[in-house]
Amino acid sequence: MSDFQTNAGATFSVSAAAPATFDEAGYEALTFTPATAAEIVDYQGPNPEWDTVTDNSYSTADKSDQKTGRRLGSGSINLKYKKTNTAFWDIIEAAELSKSAVLSVQYAHDNGVDLRFYTIQVSKAGEVQGSADDFLMREIGMLFQTTVVKGTV
Repeated sequence: MSDFQTNAGATFSVSAAAPATFDEAGYEALTFTPATAAEIVDYQGPNPEWDTVTDNSYSTADKSDQKTGRRLGSGSINLKYKKTNTAFWDIIEAAELSKSAVLSVQYAHDNGVDLRFYTIQVSKAGEVQGSADDFLMREIGMLFQTTVVKGTV
């Protein structure tokens, strides 16, 4: 049997406040608003990567790439949720309209124990067209501002 992970049972919550300290205790002191009655359809979380430059300082056939800086990158989450879930979306939409707002995020894995904390700026928060019945589908574009802090419940 293969070992794989799903988003079933995972939760995504945000806070408009920044933690006093960027560690587990700092994040745990915040009050988070969850995307209640929501299904995480797709989650592309933090995935830092290095910028590189090719070293052309020597006139040889072999060239090497060098690390120059680390980018925290971007990601997204797609949520299918009930139309009545307004508190969460009020925070997301206000952050999307602001050029400088930074949100704190708590992502709780489906095992109910492992937590991931980080901060983001919201680059988009659009509704995905074609959603049926009482549910809407929204995609949140995220620009990661801090590295991930791991925690547990």
